[in-house]
Amino acid sequence: MRSHFLRDLPIDGKEAVLEEIPEFDFYDVRRVNKITWVDQNSAEADRASINMTLDVTYDDGKSGMFSPVQIRCSGVKQVKLPDLGSAFWPSEIEVEEITHEQNENVRFRVRDFGGTSFELLCAGIEVAIP
Repeated sequence: MRSHFLRDLPIDGKEAVLEEIPEFDFYDVRRVNKITWVDQNSAEADRASINMTLDVTYDDGKSGMFSPVQIRCSGVKQVKLPDLGSAFWPSEIEVEEITHEQNENVRFRVRDFGGTSFELLCAGIEVAIP
């Protein structure tokens, strides 16, 4: 299943975020303000220990809802980033549960279909309003 609506996705933390932003839509994730990359096991070549957090701005453009949001990805296996200039602005992020593809330790694909080359494969996703 692929969707850009948080309510349709099996993502940790979604209930708390939906209380604050009931119609949370990943298409309204705007500027990426910070990317944090943490390797929990730097002595090993185990990529399943890599966690990545995207601090983003959520702006639905209609209701005036403007909020910082964190998208935390655990067990990151692969990341493709666009050429980064002065800013990183995704426009059509969708999340897909891809367990059927049988990639070891990969449950989700996060991808921007709006023109950037951003794509991420990971074991888990959590959203939060810091």
